[in-house]
Amino acid sequence: MSSLPNGWRWAPLQQLAAHEPNSITDGPFGSKLKTADYVDGGVRVIRLGNIGVGEFVDKDKAFISEAKFETLRKHEVFPGDLVVAALAEPVGRCTRVPDTLGRAVVKADCIRLKVRPETDSSYVMFALNSPDGRARAEKASHGIGRLRINMTEVRELEIPLPPLPEQRRIVAKLEALQARSRRARAALEAIPPLLNKFRQSVLAAAFRGDLTADWRAAHPDVEPASVLLERIRVERRRRWEDAELAKMRANWKAPKGDSWKGKYPEAKPVDTEGLPDLPAGWVWVRLEEIAEATDPNPSHRMPKYVTGGYPFVSTENFADRDRIDFTIGKQVAAQTLKEQTARYEIRQGSFAFSRIGTIGLTRPLPWKRDFCISHALCVVTPVTAELQVQYLRKVVSSEFILRQARSGVQSIGVPDLGMARIRAFALPLPPVAEQVVLVRCLSRAERIAAQTAEAISAGSASVESLGKSILAKAFRGDLSS
Repeated sequence: MSSLPNGWRWAPLQQLAAHEPNSITDGPFGSKLKTADYVDGGVRVIRLGNIGVGEFVDKDKAFISEAKFETLRKHEVFPGDLVVAALAEPVGRCTRVPDTLGRAVVKADCIRLKVRPETDSSYVMFALNSPDGRARAEKASHGIGRLRINMTEVRELEIPLPPLPEQRRIVAKLEALQARSRRARAALEAIPPLLNKFRQSVLAAAFRGDLTADWRAAHPDVEPASVLLERIRVERRRRWEDAELAKMRANWKAPKGDSWKGKYPEAKPVDTEGLPDLPAGWVWVRLEEIAEATDPNPSHRMPKYVTGGYPFVSTENFADRDRIDFTIGKQVAAQTLKEQTARYEIRQGSFAFSRIGTIGLTRPLPWKRDFCISHALCVVTPVTAELQVQYLRKVVSSEFILRQARSGVQSIGVPDLGMARIRAFALPLPPVAEQVVLVRCLSRAERIAAQTAEAISAGSASVESLGKSILAKAFRGDLSS
């Protein structure tokens, strides 16, 4: 044990318990309290999920009848009593029973401690939740994997105990400091939703043309997007004809004249009713006009997973920093890879778009690597390299497009976006030069948002570290004066 300030002593919880029967007791085990005993209202049952670190978590509510309560009087708790969690995470965490709870009992794995009047129960709670208190509880506990502490071990847990007036001064300081920490955490927690709104606001401004209004005014002679769209349409048709000829040759069929070209599936024009007006030089397009959207596994059959095979990419593999992590997730055999990649080609600029579950996430796809793709994703490839793929990825991930996506969800359970809906997305297409400027503006805004998010994370870690440091100092006597 470490040395303590003058007037302090080490005290086991057994010595701090009230002079009355069952001042330290756990909840009823086994048949004494079963799930069948729970009712919609009545006497509250305190369960592990209600015990936070210095906080009563008023969720996961359970009740027993008055009649059942009468058989469990030994396990009753009162306002101001302490409840200690006998199971991780973390083991030994402690909180006070709130004054507003009403009549209640503890359940199994919850230990109730009634503290004697000459000891401040809040001081005991803070001591048990301090870094040193948690360490002592873990050392005293047992079990493999999930730690457990029993009644005997709880009784023998020791805390550093100053005189009562000093206990109260320490508690007052800790409560004041924790109130400040809570306000700081609340302020930090309010920022991420604002960051998301900022990101979507920037995207919305970008796709209305607001971000590049000054640039357009300074560059009035830029080639309009309609000219780019005509080139894309020519390229799209050329690819379709090349693919049709390849199929005919594979089947030993020679084309007779050009009549077969009449089967070319022209993209339907965008219905602009209800869509906002676009800046001069922009046009509305359907996704299928400017990009190929391919379902990599139209049968949706689950492949056979193997060990040591080829990566099977799903949103599970979507890592931070806009990349795919091929070191995690499932793997499939070479035959599965062969069957899937025969249906489509990943080229430079191809990216994955999540269409089942969480809709609208994108990641770039490497085009010189062997892997398979989950049916929860589709592969999107711009028709021409002129189209800025980063612009396309940004626009299909925007709230404007995601609203179109949500209106096309096909299932009641897991959201499932059909390929026809994806191909019909209505997108604003600016001139190529303006796409470049937009991507630059969006990247700058994203860097600002990412730096802010990192600062929030660092701030949260600092608040957490400060809280632990304050608790540690308190029980060395450094906060008592």
